[in-house]
Amino acid sequence: PLVTERIQADSIAIAALSVSLTEDTRATAALEERLVAEAKVRDAAGLTIAALERERRPRCGRRCGIVLGAASIVALGIAVDQTRRLR
Repeated sequence: PLVTERIQADSIAIAALSVSLTEDTRATAALEERLVAEAKVRDAAGLTIAALERERRPRCGRRCGIVLGAASIVALGIAVDQTRRLR
């Protein structure tokens, strides 16, 4: 009886560890997906800002630069909002 109880207790402990490991694996996968999505959003925001800055330099005066600067801030805000929605 003592050996049987010990085997049952060990079996229960192993099952609990298996469930815990499965949940940890799922959490890790979800975190990796989130990090990839955030990196894509950061890259897109950076490319948008760089493109706006390139467009502003050659032919825009102060007024045009202000408009493009505001547009880049709006684009960054959209990117941050998208990142928050992924969470």
